[in-house]
Amino acid sequence: MGEGGIVRIAKSYNKMSRLYKIKTIGLASRDIESLERLIRIYQTTGRYQRFAVVTEGSVDITIVNFDNQPDDYSKLSDEGVVVNAYRKEIPPADAHAIRLPFLGKKVIELLNEIATREIAAAVSVAEAPAEATEVHKPTEDLVERPAEPSTVAQTHRPVHQETVLVVEDSEIIRKRLNTLLKQRNLDVTFAQDAENALEYLAVDNKFGLIFLDVVMPGMDGYKLCKLIKRSEAQKGSRVVMLTSKSSRFDKVRASFCGCDDYLTKPISPKDFLAFIDDHLASHHSIS
Repeated sequence: MGEGGIVRIAKSYNKMSRLYKIKTIGLASRDIESLERLIRIYQTTGRYQRFAVVTEGSVDITIVNFDNQPDDYSKLSDEGVVVNAYRKEIPPADAHAIRLPFLGKKVIELLNEIATREIAAAVSVAEAPAEATEVHKPTEDLVERPAEPSTVAQTHRPVHQETVLVVEDSEIIRKRLNTLLKQRNLDVTFAQDAENALEYLAVDNKFGLIFLDVVMPGMDGYKLCKLIKRSEAQKGSRVVMLTSKSSRFDKVRASFCGCDDYLTKPISPKDFLAFIDDHLASHHSIS
């Protein structure tokens, strides 16, 4: 294909895609220049989303130098999806990580995956007609999808039964947690993303225990945690981050958002049930 064909494809693609804004924290000027150069090079192929490095305003993605992290982690709570940049070996549990210095297309591929799966996907679902959303939703997603919020609001729970909300976009993990939580006779509601969770939180009186995944399409677990902690209706709810992100940075950031506990996936059934038992014991002692 000639250069003219590549340019036409890129222009056509760019008309359909939005611009994703990237902010950097703690990166050297040479690293920022390398990132900008890679973005320019790979955007001409028309195969990736559009990105731009900015210094102010709202952003979609923030790239943080893990070896030179900010003192005030709370400032990152509204900075979109956070990506850690490492000069040393990347921890296996950190799904959102980039190696410094920025080389090759791995950087662009990770940014593209975040934009497509975690940001753009939520927008497309929200804008799609209800009928289209149901038609294109995988059949297995409907297996554990909870009843509509209006039905939940009309459900009468036993007075002393602990209520649990699990916000997790992975159906496999939802099934595993459901199996474990049933062993403790808990009243469990599942939400597949933050938007779905907010619907339940708006109509339900109280959840005693709330598990949040961090990396989800659309709003992440950090932002959802802050909203829950600001809610008068959920005052006193115990919010637990259940995530594969295990770095010190992620744990401190979660604490600034108000989460009460932090569990790292994968977690053994024995340890998970032990955590549930401890919670129930403390809950009943308070009651």
